Amino acid sequence: GIFDPVTSGGKIYGMPTQYSVTCLVFYNSNLWKSVGYEQFPDKWDDVLAASKKFKAKGTPATIALGNKDKWPFESTILSCLGDRFTGTDWTRSIIARDGKSKFTDDGFVKALQFSQKLAKSGLFNADYNAITDEQASTLYCQGKAAAVIDGFWDVSYINANASDEVKKATKLALLPAVEGGKGDTKATSGGAGWFIAENSSLEGEKKKAAEKFIMAMTGEEYSKNLTAKYGLIGPVNVGKTDTSKFSNVTQDYVNLINGGVTLTPIYDIQMDSTVIDVMNTGLQDLLNGSVQPADLAKQIQDAQDKAGAK
Repeated sequence: GIFDPVTSGGKIYGMPTQYSVTCLVFYNSNLWKSVGYEQFPDKWDDVLAASKKFKAKGTPATIALGNKDKWPFESTILSCLGDRFTGTDWTRSIIARDGKSKFTDDGFVKALQFSQKLAKSGLFNADYNAITDEQASTLYCQGKAAAVIDGFWDVSYINANASDEVKKATKLALLPAVEGGKGDTKATSGGAGWFIAENSSLEGEKKKAAEKFIMAMTGEEYSKNLTAKYGLIGPVNVGKTDTSKFSNVTQDYVNLINGGVTLTPIYDIQMDSTVIDVMNTGLQDLLNGSVQPADLAKQIQDAQDKAGAK
């Protein structure tokens, strides 16, 4: 969960300052209703069936994707989609490099196969490897895509850039489940990118002052204020908070996260950077069909083995 990056030997060495989620489905509820869905489907078969209907209607993209910079598909989709197939224990084993799990394991290969299937189906805009993550969000804001899968940062982007029509129609959902997967269907990739820690050499009044500061920047009151004033999620679950002054997009985000979502690790935050470099470049090739899933899995595992040998 949120403490994974600062946990070692069963001990926690830092306190998070903000709850970050990288995989959220932002969807235009009016467009989905127009093809027969009252909400974003919780099964991929329905998403793919809807995609055919959107194509027939002339909608440029069912799901907007901008993978030019290589990281978006991995960080905002595969980190969660992979977990749907492998389960979180597999991911933690990969991060720990304990040898119990490999990228060539069946679950991860299936996640790559499914990723390629989604791309081949025409679910995304045709230029997904040529535009940026922000440009994909812009497609959604302009009503040219029925959905976009992105991180919590798109809450503010949609609020600032979407037309009033799109903004009012925007709702949030989690990534659909996969058949036979080992992951929690209520999980999404997330955690925290910033932590505060206390210098272990502090004593006396300095130690007390440091602990007071940490509580002020990470505790319950801080979390309440973060949600009430800014519509962001703090490190402490403070339950129901009045967010009525915010947009419907912000309200939906807060309600979704506070509704019992669990976290699975974000690949590029916790896996070795050399492994992620191979993965991200390979995913571009995977999506356009120039590399096969099993071959990419082996390339990533080779990078994992080299990282472990350092």
